[in-house]
Amino acid sequence: MLASLLKAGTLIDQLTKVIKAVEPIVSKLWESAKTGKDVRETLDLHASTLESVQKQLKLVESILEAMQRSLKVFTVAIVGLAVIAFTALFFALVK
Repeated sequence: MLASLLKAGTLIDQLTKVIKAVEPIVSKLWESAKTGKDVRETLDLHASTLESVQKQLKLVESILEAMQRSLKVFTVAIVGLAVIAFTALFFALVK
């Protein structure tokens, strides 16, 4: 019986050494798992932010296209007005 207890004590000592040797590895794996989760959450947040920015850029693009059309109409109107003004000036000078 005493021999069995001594063997059990030796086995417990050996297991304790193994656990102490494995503990840093398990700790690092646990930290990696937490870091991996943080990275995934960060990537998800980044993806949603990019989606939001993309929507905003499309809105800005549509506004700029509308402004470009308005500027084209304005340019044609200014050119027409200039032609009318020069024609009027020409006829005023000719008389």
